Formats: sequence, C-alpha cells, structure tokens
Amino acid sequence: MSLLIDELKKEHGSILDVLDEIKEVDMASPEVWEKFKSIQLGLIEHLQKEDEFIYPVLREAASDRVELRRLLDSVDEDMAAITTKVQDFFEKYPTEATGPQFKEEVDELIATLRNRILNVENLLFIEYELLHE
Repeated sequence: MSLLIDELKKEHGSILDVLDEIKEVDMASPEVWEKFKSIQLGLIEHLQKEDEFIYPVLREAASDRVELRRLLDSVDEDMAAITTKVQDFFEKYPTEATGPQFKEEVDELIATLRNRILNVENLLFIEYELLHE
C-alpha cells in the first residue's frame, strides 16, 4: 500500500472514530458540537488532499477507461450531494440543538459520511493502488 493511501486511510479511521463518539454522546450535550467542530477542519484538509493527489491521477487514467470515468462521475455526483447535505445540516443547526429530529439527522449525516468513506476506500483507493503497482 502506498504511503499516501495509508495516510488517507488512517485519516478515515480518525474521522470514523469521532463519528462513532458523536453517536455515543448525549445529543443535548455541547460535546456533540465540540466533536463536530473537531472534525470539520480535518475533513476539509482531508478532502483537499484527495482532490490534490488522488483524483488527478484517476482522472488521467480515466481518459481511456470508460468504466473508471463512470465511477469518477458517480463519485462526483455523490460528493456534491454529500456536500449539500453537510452544508444544509450546519445551516439548519448553526448552534447546539437537541431533540429527536436532530438526533435523526445526526445519525443520517454520520451514515452518509461513513458510506462515503467506505466507497472511497473500496473503489477509488483500490483503483489508485492498481495504477501504482
């Protein structure tokens, strides 16, 4: 495994750990927001790293691989939807919130991020590694 992929997977693990911690705390606790804020910057930096180092390599390879191009297009669409979902969540809840609807939306957001991470690791990172064998 390349050092880059290893580093990105470790970051994914850290993000997933914090998401799991969020699910375990009382949704009425300010700790929920502290944990969200703690991963917000890390997520942005992580995504920038993927954008800078992973996607250009995959896009170049996709120029003559239709299946890879379709995969990347699908990932782009998913990412746009996830970005919108995250932005909508933080616009709806700019400060601490509580209640069953908030918990439901937190759980949905966590599931969305978890699925995204798994898809990236199981699809894109594997393609990247195959290009660097």
